[in-house]
Amino acid sequence: MIGIFELYYPIFMSFVWILGSSYLALRKEKNIQKEKLLAEPAVDVFMACHNEEQLLYQSVKSLCQQNYKNFRIVLVDDGSDDQTFKQMVLAKRDFKQQIELIKLNVNQGKAHALNMALKASTAEFILCVDADSILEKGALRRLVTGIQGKADLVAVTGRPMVLNKTKLIAKLQFIEYFFNIDCIKRAQYFFCGLILTVSGVLTLYRTEALRTCLESFQEYSQEG
Repeated sequence: MIGIFELYYPIFMSFVWILGSSYLALRKEKNIQKEKLLAEPAVDVFMACHNEEQLLYQSVKSLCQQNYKNFRIVLVDDGSDDQTFKQMVLAKRDFKQQIELIKLNVNQGKAHALNMALKASTAEFILCVDADSILEKGALRRLVTGIQGKADLVAVTGRPMVLNKTKLIAKLQFIEYFFNIDCIKRAQYFFCGLILTVSGVLTLYRTEALRTCLESFQEYSQEG
């Protein structure tokens, strides 16, 4: 039988997440909106792609429409066997934004693709974004605004929302993103002043912090 803890814990925590996120939206969001961008440090936008020919072009287009100037886009084809790289070439041809292309012949996963892009980066910040994401025009500007001048902050994440809700599974995913991701992260920020996880869909990192983590992981792997 289900114990009292197992029965009431999810219900209790649901109220905590909803109340915390609601209070943050009503009180704290106003202060966040008032923050102003002090400068435009260099940002490299990394997009690791594997068989993303359908949405890649539109995703890159949304990046090129950002109201932020000092950034470049690095597209990594992670061993795709469709027309992904062709879409990359078209995007580089059609858009004025600086776009760099990296083609990997063998698919080795998202982490490996992003690490390959990291090796050549000289930017202060790195934005990792999925190839099936459409960004609002102010997304990059707001992310940089949120991390600038805060030396103890190494990453800020965006708010992913499901746009395609035509099918039942997509509608359920929309609910999952809204309650399980959006509300919980907002509540964590309200109660703890930080969040416990960042979204792989859209997160801005300090480049130095990423390199430190990568070096530590490589040292650990060699020792193991």
